[in-house]
Amino acid sequence: MSHAIATHEPIPRLVRLLLLMAVVAQLGDAITFALGSQMIGIGQESNGLIASLYRHAGLSGVLLLKGWAILMTVSVLMLLARRLPRAFMIGAVVALGLGLLGLLSNTTTVAALIG
Repeated sequence: MSHAIATHEPIPRLVRLLLLMAVVAQLGDAITFALGSQMIGIGQESNGLIASLYRHAGLSGVLLLKGWAILMTVSVLMLLARRLPRAFMIGAVVALGLGLLGLLSNTTTVAALIG
C-alpha cells in the first residue's frame, strides 16, 4: 500500500510581501485610530458603524472588530492565493489601500486638530 506524500510549495515571495504590507497597513489604521480616539475623542470618526461601536463597547470593542476583520481578510486572501491568484492580488491591493487610507486619514485628522 503506497501513501502519497503531500508536498507543499512555499508561499511565493510576492504573496507574502503583499500580505505583510496589507496587515501592517491595517494595523497602522487600528493603532492610529486607537491613539486618535483617545487624544481627540470619537466625534471626528466618519464611519458610523465604528463610531456607534465605540460608544457602545469602547475602544476594546472597536479593536476586537478590527482584529477580527484583519484575521478574516488574511484567511480569505490565503485561500485565494493558490486557487485564484488574480482575485488574491485584487483583494490584497484593496486591503492594503484601505489600511493606508485609514492610516492617512487618522493621522491627518489628529495632526490637524492638535496642531
